[in-house]
Amino acid sequence: MGVSLAVFPCGFFLLLFIYFSTGSQVVTVDVVEAKHLLQSGHVYVDVRTVEEYKKGHVEAEKIINIPYMFNTPEGMVKNPEFLKEVSAAFKEEDGLVVGCKSGVRSLSATADLLKIGFKDVRNLGGGYLAWVDNGFGTKMEEPAKAAAAVVNKYIARSKSQHTFSILPEKKQKEQENIHRIGKTPAGSRQRLNIWVLWMKGSKVVTIDVTEAEHLIQTGYVYIDARTVEEYKKGHVEAEKILNIPYMFNTPEGRVKNPDFLMEVSAFCKVEDPLIVGCQSGVRSLYATADLLKIGFKNVSNMGGGYLAWMGKGFRIKIEEPMKVPESAVLEDKAKEL
Repeated sequence: MGVSLAVFPCGFFLLLFIYFSTGSQVVTVDVVEAKHLLQSGHVYVDVRTVEEYKKGHVEAEKIINIPYMFNTPEGMVKNPEFLKEVSAAFKEEDGLVVGCKSGVRSLSATADLLKIGFKDVRNLGGGYLAWVDNGFGTKMEEPAKAAAAVVNKYIARSKSQHTFSILPEKKQKEQENIHRIGKTPAGSRQRLNIWVLWMKGSKVVTIDVTEAEHLIQTGYVYIDARTVEEYKKGHVEAEKILNIPYMFNTPEGRVKNPDFLMEVSAFCKVEDPLIVGCQSGVRSLYATADLLKIGFKNVSNMGGGYLAWMGKGFRIKIEEPMKVPESAVLEDKAKEL
């Protein structure tokens, strides 16, 4: 890949322009310019891993953590959902500053975003290390305590598949089957490693997959906010799990599930302890914020999502296709005759 560099003065700041052979022009700003942009309303997209983010991040009013790569036993691998998750959270014209630890991952991430049509996105040169070296504000989330609540009622299981649907019949094939297994026991108090993001007035608590796995074992309900197709290919192994998509894939692109809040409310009470997860942690971030807005009190976002869960080697489950009883097949054939 051919790269040419040119540095131009811009007031008191330096802008570094990088031209890729693909035609994408990545604008890399230094930390001073980046700070100015963040103070003027740009959103900071931290593309480091969940673990890196927890240890300390840029202090910004508008900030979101969407990993560009994940740590796995085989090494770092690219997050295949990165562009989809950013597109779900932002419009192409939104002002974004993308940063990582040293400016390398964010450079590639910025180039990828430009390729799909984002117009005002810039790379933070030097990344978080340069930000810290300049003495700018950082934030490290303190561990916090969260108490689980007791679920007094739960929806009865279906005969064999534990499958529920609260959508109109004509929409079931297009949208969703909601899976729920088991019930939640009395809650206990646990230590959580968390970070907090304010979104649209809601204080979202994000926990890493290690804490999520522990809480799921202690009785928290896991809400998988991915599509049905994603869920069937593999999901978190949990005794209590619901698959309620936050967004649907359509010919026009991804659209928000208008019934998401209604569906969650049909199965869970506002005091139930919930963990919301998706593929990489972005859809679940917004889903968690929406649940907090309507009064849910003990709901956390799982940072890094299913990809981070697999990266840790935690147990997963792949749904087997449902078999039709032979008697039902014979009955249908008899009707045809």
